Amino acid sequence: MKDLYWSEYPEINRDRRKRLELNKTAARSFQRRLEVLSEAIKELNLDIQERERKSQQVQDKIDAKISRLEFVVKDLESWKLGQVDIIETGRLGLERELFDLRQQKRSEYIRA
Repeated sequence: MKDLYWSEYPEINRDRRKRLELNKTAARSFQRRLEVLSEAIKELNLDIQERERKSQQVQDKIDAKISRLEFVVKDLESWKLGQVDIIETGRLGLERELFDLRQQKRSEYIRA
């Protein structure tokens, strides 16, 4: 019955072939687009990983600076507050620098 139907209407059969060709063409087009998008996603993921790695390196450097400054500030605690002006000025400068480094570390963490 099906063969009889299609043989009586050859234009429908031709249209069906055209639709199949269009479907195959569309499928190839979508496949190429999918490949391009897949490659772009891979590149983005690599960029993200690189940014995270660099951010971690920056944070590690900031941590090292913070540790050194905290050691110096701790060492200066043996001097009483206000005992020697130059030491007090240096201590305030170090504490300000510590504050700035901690703020910089937070900013780097947020950007990553």
